[in-house]
Amino acid sequence: SAARLSHPNIVRAYDVGEDGDVNYIVNEYIHGDTLKKAIKEKAFYGCTMLRELELSQNVTKIAEKAFGNTPLNTKVKLNAGANIDYADGAFMDEDGNGYVTDIIIGEKMGTFEIRGMFAGCNIKNVTVEGNNANYSTDANGVLYNADKTKVLFYPKKQIADYKLPDTVTTIAAGVFEGNIDFETFEIGKNVTTIGASAFKNMANLKEVTFEAGRTAPLTIGESAFEDCASLATIVLPETLKEIGAHAFENCVSITTLNIPASLTKMGSDKAGVFDGCTNLASIVVTDGNEAFESINGIVYAKTAGVATALLFVPTNYEGAVVIPKTVHTVPEKAFYGHAGVTSIKFEDDQAPVNVRIGAEAFAKMTAVTKVVLPTNLTIIPTGLLQESSVQTVFVPNTVNTIQLRAFLKASQLTTLTFEDGNYDNTLELENGGWTSAGMSSSNG
Repeated sequence: SAARLSHPNIVRAYDVGEDGDVNYIVNEYIHGDTLKKAIKEKAFYGCTMLRELELSQNVTKIAEKAFGNTPLNTKVKLNAGANIDYADGAFMDEDGNGYVTDIIIGEKMGTFEIRGMFAGCNIKNVTVEGNNANYSTDANGVLYNADKTKVLFYPKKQIADYKLPDTVTTIAAGVFEGNIDFETFEIGKNVTTIGASAFKNMANLKEVTFEAGRTAPLTIGESAFEDCASLATIVLPETLKEIGAHAFENCVSITTLNIPASLTKMGSDKAGVFDGCTNLASIVVTDGNEAFESINGIVYAKTAGVATALLFVPTNYEGAVVIPKTVHTVPEKAFYGHAGVTSIKFEDDQAPVNVRIGAEAFAKMTAVTKVVLPTNLTIIPTGLLQESSVQTVFVPNTVNTIQLRAFLKASQLTTLTFEDGNYDNTLELENGGWTSAGMSSSNG
C-alpha cells in the first residue's frame, strides 16, 4: 500500500521485499543536502545570554568566531564524530578573548585541535565521557590521547606536583604555553617529541631536566622554549637529534649551553635557535658531533666536514670575526645588537656561490667599524647594517640588489666602496635601500 502513496511531502516507496533474512524497501531518491550541519562565521556572535552549548554528532563544521562574544557561555559539550572541521578561534571575539572554561568531550567526539578551536579561552577543566576512542583525562583534567602516549592539553589551573606519565612520548604543540605555575619541569625518558611552542612563555620556569635512561631520539620543536625569560638551566640529552627554529629565542637567563654529539639539525636557513639570548656567552659542541663545530667560540653547521652555515656568536665575543670561506649562510640577526665584534669579513674575501646573508644580520651592532662583504654575494638584505656603528663597508661587484633599509641610520658610515668590474651586473637600489648618512662612496 505504501508504494501506491503519492504526495509532494512524502518520499515514494517503489518496492518492498525480502532478501534472505533482510527486509528492504526501495524508496524514491531525493536530491538535497545531507543532515550534516555547518555553522558559519559569527553565526551566534554576540548571543550574550547563551549559557551552555552542546554540539551534536551532525555539527561537522564551525567557522571562525561562530560563537564569539558569548560571555555567559562557559561550558561546551562536544559530541561530533569523525571528519569534523572546527576553525581556530571559533569561540573568540574581535579582541581575541574567549569565555569557555569547561569542555566536555562526548563519547562519540572525533579528534580536533583544542588549542586552536578554543584559542583565547581560559580552559580550567576538560572531561572525557564514556569510552571515547580518541581521548582520556586524568583526575586533574589534563588531556591525553586514548592510550596516554601524547599529552594534548594542560588546564590553566595550578596542579600540585604534576609529573608526566611514563607512557607519554609526545608533548603536543602549545600544551604548557603561558603557564606560570612551574619553576622546574622534568621531561620523561620516553618522550621523543616536544611540539612547537610546548613550553613557550612560561615566565617562572627556571630549570628543565631530562630523566635519565633515555634511548630514543628526541626532537625539540620550533619555539618550544621561546620567551622563557627565567630559564637558566637546561642540559640537553645525548639522544637529541633536532632543535627547531626559535626554540630558545629570548631565553635571556641562559648563559651556557651544550650541543650533544647526537644533534644533527638546528634551526633553519632563515632563522636561528638562540636569537635574543643576550646573556648566552658559551655554547659547547661535544666532541664527535658531525653536524656542528665551534671555531673561535662561534658555532657553525657542517656539511661533509666543513663549516657551511653560521649559527651563533657568543655575546661576550670581542674583536674581529673572520667567517670561513666555505660558509654560504649567515642567518637573520646573527650579530644583531652585538657589542663586542669590531669587524666582519669572509676568509680571503670569498664565499661560496649563492651565499645568503639574512635580514638585519649585522643591525644595531655598537662596536663594529668595518664590514667586508664577500665575493659571490648578490643581495644585500633588508636592514643589514641598520642603526649600526659601521664606518667602512666594501660591496663586491657581484651584488645586484640592495634592499630596504640596508644602511638606514648607519650614522657613522663614512666610506662605502663598490668594487670595480663585472659591468654586465646591474646594481639596483630598492626604494629606501640607501639612506644618506653623510658618507662618501668610491670605486675600488
